[in-house]
Amino acid sequence: MQACKELVNRIVASNLIAKSARLRDLFLYLCGKALDESIDDIHELELGHKVFGRPEHYDTAADNIVRVHASLLRKRLAEYFQTEGENEPLVVEIPKGNYAPIFRKRELAVNGKLPELADVPVFSMPSMTTEIKEPREQMFPVVSLVKGPSIAVWSAWGFGFLTVLLASLCAFLLVRSKNEITHSSSIQGATIRQFWSGIFQQGNPAHVVLDDASLEFYQQVSGRQVSLTEYFDRSYLHPIGDEAEASHLDPKAVQSFLLKRQSNFSDVNLVGRLSQTAEVFGTSTNLYFARDFSFRQLKSGNIILLGTRQSNPWIQALDSYLALRWKYDPALDSYYPIDITAKAQDADKFRSTVDGSKTHDGYASIAFLPNVSGTGNILVISGTGGAAIGAALDFLKDESSMLQLRSRMGSTGKAFPYFEALLKTENGGGLPRSVTIILSRSPKALSSSAS
Repeated sequence: MQACKELVNRIVASNLIAKSARLRDLFLYLCGKALDESIDDIHELELGHKVFGRPEHYDTAADNIVRVHASLLRKRLAEYFQTEGENEPLVVEIPKGNYAPIFRKRELAVNGKLPELADVPVFSMPSMTTEIKEPREQMFPVVSLVKGPSIAVWSAWGFGFLTVLLASLCAFLLVRSKNEITHSSSIQGATIRQFWSGIFQQGNPAHVVLDDASLEFYQQVSGRQVSLTEYFDRSYLHPIGDEAEASHLDPKAVQSFLLKRQSNFSDVNLVGRLSQTAEVFGTSTNLYFARDFSFRQLKSGNIILLGTRQSNPWIQALDSYLALRWKYDPALDSYYPIDITAKAQDADKFRSTVDGSKTHDGYASIAFLPNVSGTGNILVISGTGGAAIGAALDFLKDESSMLQLRSRMGSTGKAFPYFEALLKTENGGGLPRSVTIILSRSPKALSSSAS
């Protein structure tokens, strides 16, 4: 449900959570599992490994880091709903003995007293979006994008994408105390160190470029595809009035909407993990919103592009080398991968035949290429949702998986080979998640007919 997403964003931006990197990461991870994956059973061992960087099978009896932070998080949540969130229509709780969050409806507080919680949990949510705000920008009222009889439907979408999150969120995703990060188990294995050293090099911060969720949504509802050139010079903003009218959208609302800085939750959630990996190699990351990136930066250093070519147009600069693309299916409100070099009858072979909220399979594509000037490397990570994208990053940090990929590429050199790969993930509640390499190839230049 959209309301759950909005509540998570408000809590993360609150003074009680935003100032603690560990509490924020824990809360985002728990909510992502519950809302994006519909997981209702999250264990301490998983949290210690995924959130706090402990070894995969560490001794939870001797190390109580999860229990300590979960207890503090419960207290902060309770305090939030008594102070900043006293008028929230929903309440989220972290039950003792099981870390999966529960979202409950409630009546608004009366005379300062917190009402009793309803018995029916609220979970359903297809995706999450986080907005990156500039400092001192004011909160804006929700504005419907659509004019006419469809206003109720598009107001809900517009509301989700206009949720306000303060600039501190992204700052805290980047700024981490060395005392808060455990490096011992982050990068183990010669093969994965070989790979990540091609992205994270000491004294050379990598650029991480977040996708533009507003642009992605606008293309979905208007049917208009925005090229990288149009995106960079902002020319796509000029004909919006006529296009909005043709699509029964409110031109002023669309203009305001497209100027927001918003990124998909699944991509934002990777930033902290990438920052931790960078610190293992004695370097850091510079975070950019897609609209603030430039061609000059694309030609220098090492870069990580998150999203699809629809949501992050900078990926389009690599079109001549990437055979995997992402196609939007409006019937299922989800994306699926396509191989543009495949035969026509196989073009939609990865398209799901069931509602995206019910399927247990997901896909992620990974590409590792030289940057456009050959002076660094680019890593592109795309996927069908938070679970698939998270699994892709897990794959890139797993020694056996990367050994398998390198073997498939036929490489034994000192540098990890450039590649493009499609992964299929099994998103069941059990751990570990199953990830299969569906296809892999060297990213050689495609013919003009293929691209």
